[in-house]
Order: sequence, then C-alpha cells, then structure tokens
Amino acid sequence: MVGAMTLVLVVAGDPAIRLAVRQTLEPAGFAVAVPGTAGTRQPFAIVIAEPTATALAALRRRYPAAAVLAVGGRSGAALGALAGVVEPPLTPSRLLGAVRLCLARRDATTARRRRSGQRPRRPT
Repeated sequence: MVGAMTLVLVVAGDPAIRLAVRQTLEPAGFAVAVPGTAGTRQPFAIVIAEPTATALAALRRRYPAAAVLAVGGRSGAALGALAGVVEPPLTPSRLLGAVRLCLARRDATTARRRRSGQRPRRPT
C-alpha cells in the first residue's frame, strides 16, 4: 500500500534531509517519523536513511519488513541490499518516485513469498 498513511522512518543526521523528506511525503499521504519520536517501534513500510554501511545494516536488522532507501551521499557496494538509492540532488519528484518504487518492489516480494509458501519477513 502506497500513501494512505504509510509509515516512514527517516534516519538522517542532516536536518535538511529530514525536512525535505517530511515536506515531500506528508502531503502525499505518508506518516513520517524520526528516531526519538513516539512510534519508532511501529512496523514501518520504509526506512529512509543516509548511506553509511554500518547504519544501513543495523536498520535492515531492526526493521526487516521495511524497504530501506538510502538518500544523499554516493552509491556503492555497501548499498547493494537496499530497496533503492536517491543520489543528490534530492528533489521532491525523485524522492517520491523512489519511495513509491521501493514500496512496490517490497509489496511484490511479499506477494511472491506468500505464493511460494514462504513466510513474509515480520518486524522484530
């Protein structure tokens, strides 16, 4: 499900990235949270983060059912397991397009797992 209060967690040290994500996604119907706010234990549909290999691996473990989208920085081998990457410039249309694509891929993977009898990944 895309939009309609889809939960998004933004893990970014750069306040400009947090603001850009919030200003882009909230009007499109997404609920945006940042670490330290109420609800960060929710089952997020997507986690948007700055690309550091250690942080991204930890996010994948903590939110296994979420798609992880890296924003800013440069792409590389450490980003291979991610649902997507948005490289600068971070424009609203690029961000929203990447979020929608990541969620569509996640939903397709979940549906494929269900059809094959595998259990979908669940939040821990």
